[in-house]
Amino acid sequence: MAGFHVSSGAYFDSKQVQTQDGKSDVHSVGLHQPPTCPGCGSCRVWKDGFRHNGKAIIQRWLCRSCGYRFSQSSLIIKKENQHTIIYQVCANGKEAKNLATVETRTQEKAAGATVNDTKSIIFDYAWMLKKQGYRETTIKEYANQIALLNKYGADIFNPESVKTVLAQANWKESTKAVITKIYSNFLSFHNLTWHEPAYKQRKTLKFIPTEKEINDLISSCGKITSLALRIAKETGARIGEIAKLKWIDIDREKRTLRISEAEKGSNPRILNISYDLIAALDRMPKKGEYIFMTNGKPIVATHLSGLLLNGRKTAARKLANPRLLEISFPP
Repeated sequence: MAGFHVSSGAYFDSKQVQTQDGKSDVHSVGLHQPPTCPGCGSCRVWKDGFRHNGKAIIQRWLCRSCGYRFSQSSLIIKKENQHTIIYQVCANGKEAKNLATVETRTQEKAAGATVNDTKSIIFDYAWMLKKQGYRETTIKEYANQIALLNKYGADIFNPESVKTVLAQANWKESTKAVITKIYSNFLSFHNLTWHEPAYKQRKTLKFIPTEKEINDLISSCGKITSLALRIAKETGARIGEIAKLKWIDIDREKRTLRISEAEKGSNPRILNISYDLIAALDRMPKKGEYIFMTNGKPIVATHLSGLLLNGRKTAARKLANPRLLEISFPP
């Protein structure tokens, strides 16, 4: 067993050695601090399994501060007399040195990549989108669609394999058109191109629920989802704008709500709200500067979306009205 954690955050490295009587034993070779994150320099890192590259097993780490995942190339596995020896690479023969390097996922394009390799590739893609300024909801959608292609058996680095999955999948043409666009974006991240299939997004009439249906859904959902739906109903605010609302954005005297962080090219704006919405806001516990919070952190838009999906499924089943499944936050 190598590299187990201790309470201080440091860890022991151990190796299997051969004793004079021929028996194997495990000896600790020292106490070492975990590597610092190459992304933000933080020491708050977790061990995140191992990465196999065919010649060695490399320790992987996950930064708890910024979420960056990187590898520790200090663990090497060699086979000798059918025994596995794990040892620390030494820099000068006196003390071990932790060598943290950022993984280049594009080198893992070969067929037969493991599940963990694919997850790492998708993680790097999502991280690139975040650095490019994409919204959290967009990042999650793009990453999920690439993961979906992989789930259906596509080799995500083989465009022809992706085309085959798209052709055989029982999805709407508009869905295939969206996935095609996202996959093109994924390929551009890896400096690759393909001949896009000719799927088109068909224009359809938007679903417009009745006010009673909206009210039924609001009354059937939990406190957080109900409040978010009330705000969307009265103001038309998008889910990302609602998630970022702060208590200082509410003016109770004037009965207004301020959208200070507008999305999709919209302008910041001040909107009128009802006494009922003011009362609903007053019933919410104030856990911080944001209206929607959980575990001391603001609730992200994707979390609100998930709450709505679960809430409307329950409401549609309870009220025997499948139209409730079509209700969503404003686009």
